[in-house]
Amino acid sequence: MTDEEAIFAYIDGELDGEECVRIEGMIEADPALQAMVAEHRALAGRLQSGFSTILEAPIPAALLAPPSGGAEVSSLAAARTRREQRRAAWNMSHWGAMAATLVAGVIGGAIFTGGREGPVVEQGRKLVASGRLEHALDTQLASTQGANAPVRIALTFKNHGGAICRSFTGEAAQGVACREGKAWQLQGRLAPENGRTGDYRMAASSGTAELVDRLIAGDAFDQAQERAALAAKWAPPKAR
Repeated sequence: MTDEEAIFAYIDGELDGEECVRIEGMIEADPALQAMVAEHRALAGRLQSGFSTILEAPIPAALLAPPSGGAEVSSLAAARTRREQRRAAWNMSHWGAMAATLVAGVIGGAIFTGGREGPVVEQGRKLVASGRLEHALDTQLASTQGANAPVRIALTFKNHGGAICRSFTGEAAQGVACREGKAWQLQGRLAPENGRTGDYRMAASSGTAELVDRLIAGDAFDQAQERAALAAKWAPPKAR
């Protein structure tokens, strides 16, 4: 385990014994690491609050059919079944653990590479897409994207506030982002598909569908609507 991995494991509460003591000493001796740990823990609290209502909403019938244009999406019917099976087992301690894991995934890469390389950055207390993820959300169509695209767009839709949102999946992140100004604000950011925290992979996969269910107003965009939204640079319909 590298020092970077050990620090995030420490934040997640996964270290003990001599390794925990070593990392604590490293953090105590470095004000920059102290600030990073404090920032991660504060962000964990905000993420925990944001995710706390995801599992409660029913899935509308409009989402149970796949969108036109060949977009690949998670099975919302399967998500509903899994959600019902595990709902009773979830409690706030699980959300706290998940939030801590998400913090490491959300901004860990950005912290250790100068703040510019990760798929998500924090701006004004909001999480926004960056780098390759931002480029995919800006330019990629679900109907024409390559089979091996690093980031794959699933659904494009309008939320209850009229903003355009897009669900996505990739090695670095999966979740939903909605257009706010010239940025894509993350509405929910889930653990990497191939991340080291295997306990949360299924929850992350179904969680994206449940998040779409909570946000969507009306039907998902078809191929023509998606192209029109791209041409309008993702401005909400009422603003065009």
